[in-house]
Amino acid sequence: MASGDTAYIAPGTYREVVTVGITSPVAETFVLGDPANSQGFKDGSGVLLTAGDVTWTAYTTNNSTAPSATVLLNLSGRDFFTFKNLILIGGSANPTTIAAATSHSINIKFTNCLFISAGNNATISYTGLADVASNWIIDQCFFDNYASRAITVTLPLSATADYDTNFVVKNSIMVGSMATSFVRVDGSASGANAFYGGGIDILNCTFAHGSVPALATNSASLSTSIPCTIYNSLVLSTQVVGVTSILTGQILEDHNFLPGGRTNVTAGASSITTLYACQFETWQSVVTGRLTQPVMMPGILSPFLGMKAASAASALTIDAFNRPRPSGGNSASSAWGAFERHDFGTKGASSGSSVLTLLGPGDHDFLVPLDSGAASISAYGMYDSGHGAGSPPFLLITNGSEIGIADASAVMTGASGVWELLTVPVTAASAGVITARFVSRSAASGGNAYFRSASVK
Repeated sequence: MASGDTAYIAPGTYREVVTVGITSPVAETFVLGDPANSQGFKDGSGVLLTAGDVTWTAYTTNNSTAPSATVLLNLSGRDFFTFKNLILIGGSANPTTIAAATSHSINIKFTNCLFISAGNNATISYTGLADVASNWIIDQCFFDNYASRAITVTLPLSATADYDTNFVVKNSIMVGSMATSFVRVDGSASGANAFYGGGIDILNCTFAHGSVPALATNSASLSTSIPCTIYNSLVLSTQVVGVTSILTGQILEDHNFLPGGRTNVTAGASSITTLYACQFETWQSVVTGRLTQPVMMPGILSPFLGMKAASAASALTIDAFNRPRPSGGNSASSAWGAFERHDFGTKGASSGSSVLTLLGPGDHDFLVPLDSGAASISAYGMYDSGHGAGSPPFLLITNGSEIGIADASAVMTGASGVWELLTVPVTAASAGVITARFVSRSAASGGNAYFRSASVK
């Protein structure tokens, strides 16, 4: 590989530990899992590989023999890497990913990855350089942790001024049994320098464990002029403070659910510390016979739907499922936490009994089987005056890469109150299943989008 390249990883299990050794990239360089096998990987006999997980594991022999004592991925000071669509399993002796124990790596992204760790250290460990922005982004990731913490960021002292490391965690879920906190920020007190680092930012994350804070500082040598922040997030614990810092001013928080409160952190004006009935999806869809919903997605009565973001800068447009925000809260505001409520459409309403109705902004998916060859996926759409014509509803065809279909959409162009035929032509390289997504972009909570007569021809 060289700077700017893309490496695709075929479906399968890869039992190896890696230290990155190429010349450090100077442009974004991709390592992408290909679970749908959209690249058409074949085995040694020329047979197309079946779609499936892309698992990279430190259990180098099998899943029951002791794993490697070496870290799964050592970035070794290399920059500009984007990792996506991977399941990363660390061993019991080391963290899953270490950005730099002795040398730092900048401009690193992990998107749509699952981290599983049973190690004694952090799952992701980053040590920075003074006055250098890390530009790390952790987005749409799930941490299944039995390590001491999910992420550790260590920031050295500066000789010139406080600095922003720009380390962002968003749309992510962290669960498991940890010893200290989900995200811990350390400051290096070595040397005579007098300025500090800061700027670890957490947006719309969900933390689920009863004994550790979501975010904690662990040193007085961290900035109060460039604080760490946590916004729009859920810390699902009444047993421990949700956010804690060594010095007041090191962390800012607002628009969070913190039933355990906070320590040395100024209370956000819109944060909630009283105990709410969270109303997440757990087993309800199974009991009632609905399409099974993911655990921890907000239920129809969840108080966290439609909660306003802390600021325009912290308002995200997609959630941990890579689906639209806001959705399902009968509100023009997004939910707190990693998930919105999706697939919330109801049958009927004022437009007719055989119509899918989406009240407020959001989306509803249907799985569509296709034969190989050309086809057209169609549905009629309509919206009312409450929805507004500024961003009309649309039909999106997505999740078709396994059979060679790129995302495509048909957007309404007509006036409110008039049914309009929406058609998306597709050509499938092989038989398979794609997703037809009906999307409302209502500007108001009470606006409706309607869809009916979906067909494949």
